Amino acid sequence: MGSLLSRRGKRMAGANHNAHTRRTSLWHLFSWTLTGNVLYAACQWALLIVLAQRGSVEDVGVFSLALAISAPIFLFTNMQLRGILATDTEQLYATGVYVQLRIISSFLALIATLGCAAMYISSWEICMAIVLIGISKWFESISELLYGWWQQHHRMDWSAQSLILRGLLSLSLFSGAYLYTQSLLAALTVYALTWGCILIAFDIPRARRLEGFTWSGSRRAGLKLLQQCWPMGVVMMLVSLQANVPRYFISDAYGEAALGYFSALMYVMVAATTVVSALGQSISPHLARAWSAADRPALRSVLRKAAYMICAIGVGMTLGSWLLGSWLLTILYGADYAQYSDLFLILTISTAFSCIGSLLGFALTAARVFRAQLVIHLCTVLITIVLQYTVTVMDMPMQSTGYVLLVSNSLSVALAGVAWRNCMKVLMRQKLKTNVLLSEKTGG
Repeated sequence: MGSLLSRRGKRMAGANHNAHTRRTSLWHLFSWTLTGNVLYAACQWALLIVLAQRGSVEDVGVFSLALAISAPIFLFTNMQLRGILATDTEQLYATGVYVQLRIISSFLALIATLGCAAMYISSWEICMAIVLIGISKWFESISELLYGWWQQHHRMDWSAQSLILRGLLSLSLFSGAYLYTQSLLAALTVYALTWGCILIAFDIPRARRLEGFTWSGSRRAGLKLLQQCWPMGVVMMLVSLQANVPRYFISDAYGEAALGYFSALMYVMVAATTVVSALGQSISPHLARAWSAADRPALRSVLRKAAYMICAIGVGMTLGSWLLGSWLLTILYGADYAQYSDLFLILTISTAFSCIGSLLGFALTAARVFRAQLVIHLCTVLITIVLQYTVTVMDMPMQSTGYVLLVSNSLSVALAGVAWRNCMKVLMRQKLKTNVLLSEKTGG
């Protein structure tokens, strides 16, 4: 009897949740998410421009290397808990379970990052840059989970405001510290402190305003959640590695200066990935509800609209980099960067494929398909390593790295498409089975 009442209560809660969802338009969610992500990405990009124009290409390389080392570690331990929490429409786990798991995993990530920093102890600047970026990432990982909590309650405006605040403050304070001291480490110290203050003063108080937020949960539930979501940690680490493997090889084979040029070109691509990320975060709850209801037309409708938008962005970016690539690089970074306009075009096309793969990844996550994504990205990273190693051994020009990413991103899209097609087949079989059972019960 108790379980029956519990299930009935969950259904009523779900109905109320869906009623609220219908009042919150997809465009409203997307517009807030896009605004926050775009402004935040623009601020991070401006930060890189400050380093390139007022500092040295070596500082750009050190900053990029620190990010390339710390990002895969934190993405692994984050296990995409934000997306899983945001799409937990049936409230399978209490919020405290997610929060507790994220805090523990983030501490482990910070320890691992410090261990990686110790490997660069011979270069004090690189070592300390990795440490400071790791501390920043720890603050960011906690904030990101709170964004998932807000996303579940359709408060995308809060996450957008937090991102805008974090972007503007970190840009202004980082730039001021760097221009005043000409020290990358001093600027990164201010950078880390800024992110910590925003977490404490802005993100945590707002998270507490939503009913149901707690800091701790059942240990057994936490272990169960860990068993379910750890493949997504590996997936996100592999996604990051796919983008960062070329940076490791470039740093080792060509030096920090070459890495600075490559990273500056890659960061221009953040504009596209930012829009796709905002779009994916906005449609994830809708995809999750449509999947839970076995509503195939709704799934197709949402994905089709998102795919049209992504294709338009990809075509526009490609044409822009083809016609205006040298001019854009000169305006943004300086004349020295314009010599890599060919690589810039290849990276643009590669990013277009990456955006399509990201959209399919959001769809698979909403459908709770985790292990297939693990296989997809494992294959992609292995291909990237093999191809990049071949390019480096053959002493090919740095432009070849763009072709490596183009091949790996194309492979990722193809494999994700196959996985999603199989998901739709499974959904249809489940719906047919449900219809047969209902027909038998009603005597039809």
